[in-house]
Amino acid sequence: MVKSTTTISMVTALKKIPPASYPDCAGRRRATVFLLLYEAPEPTILGIQKADHHGYPWRGQIAFPGGHIDPTDASPLEAAFREVHEEVNIPPEAITVATSLGHFATIKSLDIEAMAGFWDGSSDLRHDPAEIARIVQIPLATLHHIHLQKGYGGHIPDVAALTYPISDPGGDYTIWGVTARIIHHLLEHLDLPQITGSPEHTTQLFGDPMEKTQPPFTTLDPIIEHLKSLGDAERAASSQRFFKTKKGEYGHGDVFLGIRVPLLRKNATLLKAMPLDILEKLLQSPLHEARLLALFIMVKRFSPKRSTEREAIFRMYTSNTRFINNWDLVDSSAHLIMGAHLENSNKSLIYDFARSDDLWKKRISMIATFWYIKKNEFHDALAIATILIHDTHDLIHKAVGWMIREIGERDHGVEVSFLNQHYKTMPRTMLRYAIEKFPEDQRQAYLRGTI
Repeated sequence: MVKSTTTISMVTALKKIPPASYPDCAGRRRATVFLLLYEAPEPTILGIQKADHHGYPWRGQIAFPGGHIDPTDASPLEAAFREVHEEVNIPPEAITVATSLGHFATIKSLDIEAMAGFWDGSSDLRHDPAEIARIVQIPLATLHHIHLQKGYGGHIPDVAALTYPISDPGGDYTIWGVTARIIHHLLEHLDLPQITGSPEHTTQLFGDPMEKTQPPFTTLDPIIEHLKSLGDAERAASSQRFFKTKKGEYGHGDVFLGIRVPLLRKNATLLKAMPLDILEKLLQSPLHEARLLALFIMVKRFSPKRSTEREAIFRMYTSNTRFINNWDLVDSSAHLIMGAHLENSNKSLIYDFARSDDLWKKRISMIATFWYIKKNEFHDALAIATILIHDTHDLIHKAVGWMIREIGERDHGVEVSFLNQHYKTMPRTMLRYAIEKFPEDQRQAYLRGTI
């Protein structure tokens, strides 16, 4: 078969990559993976997302096709061919082998040899859903941008810090662990002009290499200036009134730029690769939309079940509650970070927040239970509601009433039982929120106290 210019270019570029230094792999079980480049239409890496089975050690992780080297395999390369054929239906004849990228040790006591090659795209990709949740296309340019933005060039971060978060129409994901280590090695040594065919095309796809000295997102000021450019003075003035920023009001002193929430969410996707220390500074900004953007990014970074950043983001969240100081900031994050993180853990911190004197900690505690309510687990929500039921602040009345209503949408009997114990003494606003979707005659009976 005559190889195309693209095949020759990509294989030549891969062959130039030196193998990774051999780690101390004595006693480790041997495995192999295949890093396959192909055109889709730009240079892309073929990845897989492992099936999300309880108890499966690699559940939900992004990986390359591969597996253990069997005694019957003549070589690691033969094992890699076998695995990529079994897992995604790519036969050996569709792959032009370039090189071995070397050996990579894992925390699961494996010695993984990473093979690299070019796939011609001719195969009909298939996978077993019992083992693989989906096949993912990982754009090489996206990985390159993240590599620069996070300042990975020239050094290897530790396993917890080395991550490549990817936005994908099929669901965002984060590449970490040994897969991230292999990608890091690839990006550190790959000859990009050899891949693309020209320096001009390289710049078009991957950006100007001279800009490496000042990648975006590594300082706060450019992000703030970018946000200011998105603002609208009229909307900002309206937001100042809506979010009660006058002296004596709950949002006193907050500063708005006037950015629409959908635009902030879009920017959260674009900016979510920023270093955690910059993200924390963004959360501490006096600008409301900067804090909301930080929370959107934190939720995105926290969401993948196997994210190595979950603990760091949770600690960042709970240690910066003084900056999560308006109801929209709380409601867009409390259940998705605090509630989710403590789902299978000791929830005493939620109860501590409920018993504090801080308005926003109390609202965080109530909204955090929304995570459990959505799973039809009502115990903690009802317990927190009971603690807060006689709170004097209107925003707590609304939060408690809202969560009681959410319980009722899932189990009307549980809500009615709770209300029958408390409706005569709970604040009026709380009651109105809780019974908002009741039949009118039942709603009026509660309001009149005639149940």
